[in-house]
Amino acid sequence: GASHFLDLVRVGYYNGSALSRVHSGFLAQFGISPDYDLKMEYKDKVIPDDPRIPVDQDQDHDNSHKPITFQPGMISFAGNNPNTRSTEVFIVMPDTKQVYLDRFGTINPWETPFAIIENFDSIITNPNPRAKSNTKTISKSVANKWHAYGDAIPVGSGPSRERMFQKDGYEYLKREFPKMDYIEECHVIDIEPGMLSTA
Repeated sequence: GASHFLDLVRVGYYNGSALSRVHSGFLAQFGISPDYDLKMEYKDKVIPDDPRIPVDQDQDHDNSHKPITFQPGMISFAGNNPNTRSTEVFIVMPDTKQVYLDRFGTINPWETPFAIIENFDSIITNPNPRAKSNTKTISKSVANKWHAYGDAIPVGSGPSRERMFQKDGYEYLKREFPKMDYIEECHVIDIEPGMLSTA
């Protein structure tokens, strides 16, 4: 999943992407590009599900029933059946209850976290101005301001996925969902050796 996500980032797929399905205390989902050509190109390019990794490989030799436990800030591809993951991903929101964390990756076994946002479940008020990297950290205070339209109508008050895939999908969003939040830019930052701590 991680390599597929990075490939999509490198072609600019997520630039300007809408946070089209936001549930406070649950998840924020995005991944339908505003670029019509890109979203048509990648819509049906699905990837196989990631293999399960045992929680403790020394004690468990059956890796089919031990999904990684989800935490706030983890990122996973969304899907609707096995081997259907393509471009849409979700972020587990701050303050997600344990009962929901336990469901991720179990009810839908294709959900596998491939990344985590550092310090996502904390409120960051004074980021280090001397940091060597220009990476911006998404904090709890920022995530909780994303407008939560929820699921698509009629279940929630959010936009239709099918409508978003149309050529004027983002005009539809601007018109019908004026409080929608968007990802301005998404890109890969090359980390220099020694910048990451193993502690």
